[in-house]
Amino acid sequence: MWEPVKIQSKTIHSIDETNIELHSNTVRGNPLPIVILLAVCYIFSMKNLFGIFKKSNDNNFEKFVIRKLSDDNSEIIDNLSNEGKQLTKEKVPPQWLSYVSIFAILIGLLFAVSILLAKDGFVNALQTRGYFFYIGVGLFVAGVVTQIIVRIKTKKSNSDPEVEEYVSRVEKTVKECEFELDIPETAVAIDVLFTIMKKNAKGEEKLSQMALIQFLNQELKVFVENDLFCFADNVMVIGVPINSFKGIKIINKKIPLPQWNKSEPFNGPSYKTFKLYTNQTGFIWMKPYYEIDFEVDGEQYYFLLPSYEKDSFLKALGIEIPNIE
Repeated sequence: MWEPVKIQSKTIHSIDETNIELHSNTVRGNPLPIVILLAVCYIFSMKNLFGIFKKSNDNNFEKFVIRKLSDDNSEIIDNLSNEGKQLTKEKVPPQWLSYVSIFAILIGLLFAVSILLAKDGFVNALQTRGYFFYIGVGLFVAGVVTQIIVRIKTKKSNSDPEVEEYVSRVEKTVKECEFELDIPETAVAIDVLFTIMKKNAKGEEKLSQMALIQFLNQELKVFVENDLFCFADNVMVIGVPINSFKGIKIINKKIPLPQWNKSEPFNGPSYKTFKLYTNQTGFIWMKPYYEIDFEVDGEQYYFLLPSYEKDSFLKALGIEIPNIE
């Protein structure tokens, strides 16, 4: 749907397993109850509204689009996006370097800890296979140093005059696009979890296990328009019927967030209760997150919200929706 290009926390967007066999299963000679079959089908037929399908370029949001940016402004957005990508290459360390350093830190820790906690004792393990320990320490130190360098260079790039001039043009263009898309000034900015998805041979949607980043907390503007709950970025507005919302479900799993979009730090007073934290990986870790379910034209959909956005979403929605298991 929206593929972000980020510089100095300002974003321009460009449009850019368990398989359950349902054939004649029986329990003590009786057909599997139709209720169970329907429940299984329901689970697998749910569509992620903000799922990103890298290979197929599919999406689940097209039917909900109510407004799109004009061709002229879309071209301006595309040009700014391309300029931002080039500027990022020139001013910011490559993203793969950060990923490699994170991998080095994790592998280094694994090697070093395996020797420290060896069943035959640390001293004996160090004497017989100490190279694992030294390699681990080396990888860990190299990874940490690289992370520090990446962060320093990234922070330095934010004050670069060329970057500041680019950001100024981005902000001006974003305001013009929001005016064209008729996004109200009262719209609230919240993070939504875009997810990297894949489809199996049966067309069932599943979270991609191969993606290093599975969840992307992307900022969107939300507001109510007539009987629709709307999500908007710089290029389009999508609307979900308010009466289609079925419930909200808590997902008690820890996930990493690759970025922070708020002006207040993630460890500031407003977010203290959510127990967000970071570590050597550079990600911001969060638990839990929430699934919002809705149904349109007989099809089941959902989208995901970070823990710190649930209250803002419900306030913007303006109605109560039940908690579901």
